[in-house]
Amino acid sequence: YDPGKLNEGKLKYQIGAAYYDETLNRWELFKGVSVDTINNTVSFSTSHLTKLSWWHFKRVLGYTDYITSPHFIIYWTDGKVPSDAAYNSSLTNHKGTAPHYIQDILYYMEEARAVYKKEHLTVPTDTTDKAEVRVLELAKGEDGNTSYFGFIRISQNIQKDNDFSQEELVKITCAHELLHYIQDYYYMFTFEGNIIKWWLEATAVQADRIVWPTKANFEAISYADGSLSGQLDRSWDDCNEDPNYYTAGGFLTYLTTYREGSKLSIPEIIIETGKAKNVSYFRTIINDYLINNLSSHGIGSEYRDYVKWAYEHKGPIKIDYIPPLSSTNDKYVVPVMLTETEPSWNGKVTIPYLAAKMVKIISPTSQGATSFNIVLTNQDTQIEQYVYVSDRNQTVYKKYLIPNDTLKINLESKNQWIDILSNNVFSNDNGSFDLSVKLTQTPTITGITPSSAAVGTVVQIKGNNFGASQNKGEVWFGAVKALASDIVSWVDTQIDVKVPAGATTGNVHVVVNNINSNNTSFTLSNGAEITNVYLNDTKLEFTAPKNAFTIKGKKFGTSGKVYINNSEISYDWYWSDTSIYVNSLPEDISTGLDSIYIISTSNGQSNTFQFYNGVPLSYLSALDAPGYDILLYGIYGTQSEIVAIDPKSDDGLTKSFNWKNNVLNIELNSSRLTYTYTGNIECTFSAD
Repeated sequence: YDPGKLNEGKLKYQIGAAYYDETLNRWELFKGVSVDTINNTVSFSTSHLTKLSWWHFKRVLGYTDYITSPHFIIYWTDGKVPSDAAYNSSLTNHKGTAPHYIQDILYYMEEARAVYKKEHLTVPTDTTDKAEVRVLELAKGEDGNTSYFGFIRISQNIQKDNDFSQEELVKITCAHELLHYIQDYYYMFTFEGNIIKWWLEATAVQADRIVWPTKANFEAISYADGSLSGQLDRSWDDCNEDPNYYTAGGFLTYLTTYREGSKLSIPEIIIETGKAKNVSYFRTIINDYLINNLSSHGIGSEYRDYVKWAYEHKGPIKIDYIPPLSSTNDKYVVPVMLTETEPSWNGKVTIPYLAAKMVKIISPTSQGATSFNIVLTNQDTQIEQYVYVSDRNQTVYKKYLIPNDTLKINLESKNQWIDILSNNVFSNDNGSFDLSVKLTQTPTITGITPSSAAVGTVVQIKGNNFGASQNKGEVWFGAVKALASDIVSWVDTQIDVKVPAGATTGNVHVVVNNINSNNTSFTLSNGAEITNVYLNDTKLEFTAPKNAFTIKGKKFGTSGKVYINNSEISYDWYWSDTSIYVNSLPEDISTGLDSIYIISTSNGQSNTFQFYNGVPLSYLSALDAPGYDILLYGIYGTQSEIVAIDPKSDDGLTKSFNWKNNVLNIELNSSRLTYTYTGNIECTFSAD
């Protein structure tokens, strides 16, 4: 031995020989050990095979082995940790005979320490005693803990779970427990009643993201996802029990990673909150940090955004969509069930500071669609409320409620319900609101027969809540309302109605007392159908007053009437089963998009087709004919023509075209196009 490494006068206490007694589970000194301080040797004899190890003056009783690094010393018991074959490590830097499980713990401890030091946290240094890590048997399901007496405990056989592999949990546990060890530098002075476990755990579950920010999954998300709703009904920092003090870390994860804009720094907030004199002061420190460093409105608005973000499933921490009457609902749910015999609900809901409640409204009516009238009154200013329509798969945001607000919402399926997410954005005081909900039965279509018919055909609309008579009821075929003369009969469960003029393929719905029913699909068929409107036969879908045009389609029959914008037009035409030629578009037809349909004498009313009255601007810069990029459409008296300019022509060239017995000259340069003909009309187009 090297006497220079021993303290003079203490040789008999610091050098010797011992063996590990596995029966007594402790180290025992060999008898007859001789220490020669002249030759600097230790001599002893043993009558059996024995495990030998370097002796350490701080050797902890109960462990057989230790391994060190610049900042840590790890103790473990031989044979109690997973073998290299049983433990699947991805590291390739293993050395010596220590199990890979132990070497990984040492490696990840050093890796985490280096990151914490870079983040300006106080960490174990090589100028003082090394941080002590004891690998031992812990309670079932516990991966590690940190003793108030100054050492870290790690389970001697961490087990994988549904979220993490065994090695991943070793990494997480090392970073987590080392951060607890570091917290002791900041919070031990408040141990006598002030510091509480929820804050230690809410920050420690951020450890793996601090050290390994690019890995796939994180501890805080594993705790908060799916379990957040279990603590929403009470204040965020009112969570000093397992597992809520871990779940509380979800909010910090949102602030560090998922909030819009700048992000919270956990190391910085640990340092700041280390100055706290009492528990509530944590909220004040975080609030001031958010306002001063992140341009935030404060912790209340951030917690509201966190709850909305989780409820709307915008990130990895999610609140499940659970119906109002489910037995799995948490305490934050206020269930409301309305029926025909009990169609109203009134109640007051109280919410603690930095907490949330969810009013869930449902009507288990067999016919499905239901309408609710929601009235919000007497609302404290710190309560903010958001209304959604939800089912088990998704939620759709509807409205932000304001005090004394009234809202009417329809549900189109008996599988849907209404969620009113209510958040208390104050960080100190409780709040409350009064809410009343009234159920109104909604007209519901269950079917339409036939689902395909021509104009004038009687169809049967079956369903519920139509009313005993038509009264103010309405039937709509798309955007066309059936006239009173179209209604054949009307009872609560069935409406017989003729397909009205102007109806098109699309949805049919019923309106009763200003309440819309669900939509059901309808196809206009077995009648005339317009497929296009052409300028002459050039297949350009526009025309202009006084111009002739052609209506193309099928099942026109041999005669009928033509309607533009629901007004019949009078003219001479050529009419066949697939084509109608109109010799002149009336001058009083409005410019722009117009609608046209026909009523065939033999096949009824056609669909409504839109065409362009005038020249669309797009035709001045593009043409669907190949090889041309500029198109002009001209009118001269009753004469008209299409004029195309070849894009391959050089700028500045003049082209002449015959314009119906007149001469048309076109001059094109880089900035403008001018065309004239016979000196009668001149038109100039700017470059745009």
